[in-house]
Amino acid sequence: MTVKNVRESDTSRISLIFPKRVVIGNITAKGCFIKNVSIVTMPQANILVLVLKIPKDKIGNITIEYHAEVMRFEPFVSYIEMRESWSIFRTTYDGNELVLSSMWLLRELETFESYESQIRLKVPKGWEGVVIDEKGEGFWEVIYKGSTREGNILVYSSKNSRDPLIIVGNFSLIRKNLSGITINVYQVGRKREDVVYVVSKIVRSYSRILGGYPYSSLKIFYLESLNTKAGFEFPQGVILIHPKRNETLLLAHEIAHSWFGDYASFGRMDETLANYLAIMSMNSYEVLNFVEHSPLINSTYTLAQVYTEDVFNPHAEGMVYYKGAFVFRSLQFVLGNEIFFKGLRELLRECHGKECNLTDVQDIFEKVSGQDLDWFFKEWFYTTKVPNYKIENLSLVQKNGKYIVSFDIIDKSNFTMPLEVEIITSKEKFVKKVWIKGKAKVSFEINDKPLKIILDPNEWMINENKEYSVDGMKVIVN
Repeated sequence: MTVKNVRESDTSRISLIFPKRVVIGNITAKGCFIKNVSIVTMPQANILVLVLKIPKDKIGNITIEYHAEVMRFEPFVSYIEMRESWSIFRTTYDGNELVLSSMWLLRELETFESYESQIRLKVPKGWEGVVIDEKGEGFWEVIYKGSTREGNILVYSSKNSRDPLIIVGNFSLIRKNLSGITINVYQVGRKREDVVYVVSKIVRSYSRILGGYPYSSLKIFYLESLNTKAGFEFPQGVILIHPKRNETLLLAHEIAHSWFGDYASFGRMDETLANYLAIMSMNSYEVLNFVEHSPLINSTYTLAQVYTEDVFNPHAEGMVYYKGAFVFRSLQFVLGNEIFFKGLRELLRECHGKECNLTDVQDIFEKVSGQDLDWFFKEWFYTTKVPNYKIENLSLVQKNGKYIVSFDIIDKSNFTMPLEVEIITSKEKFVKKVWIKGKAKVSFEINDKPLKIILDPNEWMINENKEYSVDGMKVIVN
């Protein structure tokens, strides 16, 4: 540990927290003098208190030797969980995979103006690893990789992480270079060529829209030791996924967080935007249908409320992940691909390195589109309603070998939205895009008798889905 004294006094105190099963060994000092050493005992951990004498503006180096025996399946979790009652990590070791929580490292209790840390790992030959910030608030980069007769040496450095978590293991590694991006996929006992292919496809798809992957590497670790069977993204392109959760949609969601959540931040809206990108990349009717019919999207809260208030329950999470993602798909339908994707790129540019809110998002899309979008944001983000379409006054006339079908579309929720209307005959399909401002009249002139009317056939928006008949004509609202 390197310490610089910036105070008027030449006496400084440093407090380091450590778990009870850690045993402190020798403590030595260089460039400073240790005046006193004491250990404060607490129920869950101990605190090592060092009182140092360091001349002002001088640097001292403190070396602390300590050791601990980590059980094969360590029951302790982490200080993050102790403080916040929940963590995705627990310290585990199964012979091939080690996750070492930050609780096993001596950590400062104080918050310093600046600090830089290094972690040097000696691991068996063939082992790979990564160091991440347990809270996702900083990042670590590898600054050295080497080997000796005994094993591999890995050295990591960070200037902004206070909660380092070490992951190492006998991982099989598949690596691919994609337009200057190194994609690494790790899993014990299995080489994931399938994942590399899917990840490459997802990154290419996102890069075409967003302007390139923001980092030089993307590391994906499949970890049995994750505390929950899910996926998580950490700064600078590190993704952790439980092997039993290998869905493409989950991969696409976590990769999207490299842009929305890491490169630029939007609070809880990060999950909305990441899920929008994931759903778009799948381009699957089944996925869209699943999202729209999720029972979690119905809530007494608006999207604006769940973005800004402390609302945490399954319905609020469903709103954030599913309804919010679908609303951005609806905005894409309103603006068109070119303007909407330009808006996404502008979101990333203006919100890089800071956190933007819903008002910022509206302002950016209005600037890019040159349109007043207050009506859209008020309808979709500040109310709990969704469109509720109904067809009335259906008329079908056969004239000169043609069929003329006309009808009124009524929206009981009184939204202003464009709507695709599809007419299906035994031979053809016809689609029109019409604007519904509470109500609109629609007509088609076609060659064959219409059999079915479908509203929103391509699932551009969440609405009240239903099927019914009007004067013998089948109507489907998707």
